Amino acid sequence: MNSKIILSSIGLALIILIFWKLTYHVGCIAFLIPIFITLILASSYIDIKLKQKECFKNCYVNDNTFIAKFLTSPYLTSIFFIVLSIIYTINLMHDILNFSIGFYVVLMILIFITFHIYNFFLKFFKNHINDKHIEIFARESTSKISAIILFIIYIIFYLNSYDPDYLRESLNETVTLASNSISSQCYLIDFILKIKREYESIILFGMNSIDNNFKEEAWVIFIIFHGLSILGLNRLLIQIIYLMNILFKRDING
Repeated sequence: MNSKIILSSIGLALIILIFWKLTYHVGCIAFLIPIFITLILASSYIDIKLKQKECFKNCYVNDNTFIAKFLTSPYLTSIFFIVLSIIYTINLMHDILNFSIGFYVVLMILIFITFHIYNFFLKFFKNHINDKHIEIFARESTSKISAIILFIIYIIFYLNSYDPDYLRESLNETVTLASNSISSQCYLIDFILKIKREYESIILFGMNSIDNNFKEEAWVIFIIFHGLSILGLNRLLIQIIYLMNILFKRDING
């Protein structure tokens, strides 16, 4: 069963990422991929946060009070984490387009490693954590470890593989070429990607003007600016593994 979960997780993740990269320029039909990513991310956060707030309410707050209702409101929680997921997705929409073939191979390996970390937490703490919360504990613990791994991968990728060809001696020319280097027939997609690309080009132009002795430090700062993409991609992979795990367990039990 483990091999099926791993292969299906890798397959779904690659389909989402590669399909977006191949279709973003075609038209607004491609926007279904960012919507799908947002739903996956939001479902992960909403499920976890509602259970965490329920635990907090049961421990510290009296039932039927305003605070209790406010803390456990599924509407407020859903709205907040849908907005957060949209922000993650917008950052991912641009950064996915920079992924190389080598980066996808590394992601496949990361999914393999992440699954085994997740599975380890499920088995090791099975008799220590409440059955209702073991999945949440495993997901959250795994996400912290995998986020560190993914952050390191991002640093290596950007320091060694990312070399945009739109950089020029003039900032205006750099921004113009950066904006023209990406486009989509869908106005909303085109607007989002161009804004992100122009923002990136300004930062890279500034970094390119820095003394060579500080270039690596500047790259690290630049990667930190991509932190939302790292967190979003990490959460996406974790949730896909979780969903595939649930799906195959239901098939066996059914």
